Amino acid sequence: MSVRFASAAAAVAVLLAAGCKDSTSISHSPTTIKVVSGANQSGDVSAPLDSSLVVQVFDAANKSVSGVALTWTASGGGTLSAAATTTDNDGKSSVKWTLGPAVGTQVVTVTSAQVNGASVAFVAGNGATISGTVSAAVSTPFATFSRIPTRGARSLAPRTVTRRPSTNRIIIGFNTGVIGIGAAASMSYRSMPTARAAMTRMRQQIAVLAKSVPISHAEVSPVMAAARVRVDDTTRIADVMAQLSQDPSVAWVERDEIVSIRDGAPRPMSTKFLETAASAASGPSAPARNVVGKLPNDPRFYQQLWPSAMIDLPRAWSVTTGSSNVIVASVDMGIRFDDPDVAPNLTTDGYDFVSQVGFGTTESLCDGGTFTTIEGDGDGPDPDPTDPDDLLFDDLDGCWAHNDLGDHGLWTAGIIGSAGNDGSGPTGVNWNVKIRPIRVLGITGDGTNFDIAQGILYAAGLPATGKDTLPVQAPSAAQIINMSLGGPSSSNTMRTAINAAAAAGSLIIASAGNDGLDFPSYPAAYPNVMGVAAVGMDGTLATYSNAGTFLSVSAPGGDFRLDDNGGGGILGPGWDFTAGKATYLFGYGTSASAPYVSGVAALLLAQTPTLTATQLRSRIEQFATRPVGASRSDTYGWGIVDAYNSLTQQNGPPHATAVRLIDATTGTVSRTATVNGGGGFSFSRVANGAYYLQAGDDESGDGQIGVPGRRFGWAGGAGAPTVFNVNNNSQSVSIPLGLPTEVEPNDDAAHANLLSVGSYVIGTVTPPDAGDVYSVTIPAAGNYTFETSGLVGSCGLGIELDTFLRVASQAGTVVGSNDNFNSTTGHFCSRVTAQLTPGIYYVTVTGSTAAGLSSHGRYRLEVRSGT
Repeated sequence: MSVRFASAAAAVAVLLAAGCKDSTSISHSPTTIKVVSGANQSGDVSAPLDSSLVVQVFDAANKSVSGVALTWTASGGGTLSAAATTTDNDGKSSVKWTLGPAVGTQVVTVTSAQVNGASVAFVAGNGATISGTVSAAVSTPFATFSRIPTRGARSLAPRTVTRRPSTNRIIIGFNTGVIGIGAAASMSYRSMPTARAAMTRMRQQIAVLAKSVPISHAEVSPVMAAARVRVDDTTRIADVMAQLSQDPSVAWVERDEIVSIRDGAPRPMSTKFLETAASAASGPSAPARNVVGKLPNDPRFYQQLWPSAMIDLPRAWSVTTGSSNVIVASVDMGIRFDDPDVAPNLTTDGYDFVSQVGFGTTESLCDGGTFTTIEGDGDGPDPDPTDPDDLLFDDLDGCWAHNDLGDHGLWTAGIIGSAGNDGSGPTGVNWNVKIRPIRVLGITGDGTNFDIAQGILYAAGLPATGKDTLPVQAPSAAQIINMSLGGPSSSNTMRTAINAAAAAGSLIIASAGNDGLDFPSYPAAYPNVMGVAAVGMDGTLATYSNAGTFLSVSAPGGDFRLDDNGGGGILGPGWDFTAGKATYLFGYGTSASAPYVSGVAALLLAQTPTLTATQLRSRIEQFATRPVGASRSDTYGWGIVDAYNSLTQQNGPPHATAVRLIDATTGTVSRTATVNGGGGFSFSRVANGAYYLQAGDDESGDGQIGVPGRRFGWAGGAGAPTVFNVNNNSQSVSIPLGLPTEVEPNDDAAHANLLSVGSYVIGTVTPPDAGDVYSVTIPAAGNYTFETSGLVGSCGLGIELDTFLRVASQAGTVVGSNDNFNSTTGHFCSRVTAQLTPGIYYVTVTGSTAAGLSSHGRYRLEVRSGT
């Protein structure tokens, strides 16, 4: 057997040798790389192609070769699942290709070091493409953030009383080291025994001084280390002050001044015309759709919408509506405890510091009688801060008339904290809070520096000079002190009181003043006070508002230059001193802007009671609304106060920008793309046809764009957007993102501006423009709603338009019309909801002809699916 085996083996060897001799000598080495599949694909940018790229390697005999190392290289920014591969047993190898972000043709090449000079290429494209960028438009949510050009060329309402020195009173500040008492503004004076001891020592020193100069009737303020005295011989005031200033015990001496809140802001306006119009408005009440957050049920809230929306109160109220543990002191004209809106939030520990300061003459009342002093209640300082009267001088008759829209202190307190969500009247920034009323201004709106200083001290929980010149002290310090008053002159008296209150831990917030100047106003200009400027309904600095380096922030104050019918002011409670009853008024001025900031500070304390005055100020300034990249300016300070941002410590909600591709024929949204961090977007493999492009912001990831109030824009502009005709081509576009506005002329169907479902536009109706027309393509059968709303307030108020709305088919059939529907946020807006079939519809917006309402102005029109 072994022999036969050997012979068989030898036979096999012979056969193999014979076979080799008969074949051509060919090396089994790779010579060719061929494409198997995956070439000439079409795909979206930055996305994987549908099919893998597959190649196969062959030798010279066209046989596949395994184990060949391949190198894959992508051009155009794309990525591959592997840059290097090895062929399998069939000589094949594959990768996945994700296209790069660039629109156009992209290439992948395959080479091998084992195949000299051989390579293959895969080509892929995007099909028809539309790509481009989205960039912020020039406009901002609050107009231009710059001083209005006509600011210096306007007239102010005349002042009834200007700042003037007291005729017979001076204030002496003592050199505390010389007379042996604690330093002025020292917190040692929190102790009433310490305060009384200092008062005794200062009275002793005044008695010494009175032996050489004619002074008497001393009112001593221990915390200030100062006293107000009367100069008995008024012809010698200058000499007395000069002599006192030379005494070693005297640190400073100055005239007491009388200041006034009648300082140039326009007079308040009545709300009666709105009450009449509102009662005539028809239509069922409906919830507000365009205001996100928590809304009160107070029936007058719609009249407060523009300032509330500007500082983002509805969303702030979803965080907190205030707390009765927070005390805000209102240092002002006094209060009315019988006002139903403010009374629930008032403390009972207020005080009246108004002295019996005379005019020097006997003043006449227009309805008979006379008066000689400004305090009005006849008894000087006392524990009752009730405002007894409010008088305005009648230039025509030369007498003083009772104000039917009065009580400045009640109005400012109402802005801070009218009881909210109680089904009555308006609401304050805080629905719940404690307001300590402190009266420092008399019945003519006047008060003295010394009296105001005592009110500041009392507000801060420090001893102050009260009834019978005895010290009085509030049971606690107010965390916030609102001062809607001021003047152009600094004084030692006011500065010392401010320093003491700040040292006691109170945040002091004051009006910037209504002179329309770029000069300091005090106390707003003191470093430890937040000075607040006023803006109008469009977010620009109000015509009357002061500005300058001392500003902290800005807040709503209203502006008569934008006010067509009285509704553009700040609604609040007032008192009718002719009829002796509560009323409502629209006021203007930095007197309103300060309490808005005080109210926001109170909301912050309700949320976080441990915040210090410094932390409160920083939070409000840091999160104020201002243009992107901007810092502090002398026009707006750190920007317009924002309640929600301050509470949440963010500059607005998170948002993302998206682009919609809309079929121009059917109105259907074909596709949506997200805008990348660089502002770029791209649509690939777009089917042939005609399209529009829209860009807009969502908020907090809700995926909705075109919602009124959010940034939104069309490629080519909102009035006549660009039509993109796609036919296997590539196109590029830039879309501005801002507030979409109408393009005139659009007064008839032939010139209609374009809208789509899920979009909005801002329009204006002004004479001779009778109305605006918009064309909307409805994509599918269903319910659709067309609705107008106020741009910065409520329809029919201020600069807003009382709209009339009509929707008609392309054939001219009217499918719905409306003039006024009542909602929480407006009584003069319009809404049409109708069941529609696909096709083109025309929406016409006109102004109302109702008497007393705005027939021209701005509006916002939205088209949405559903109700």
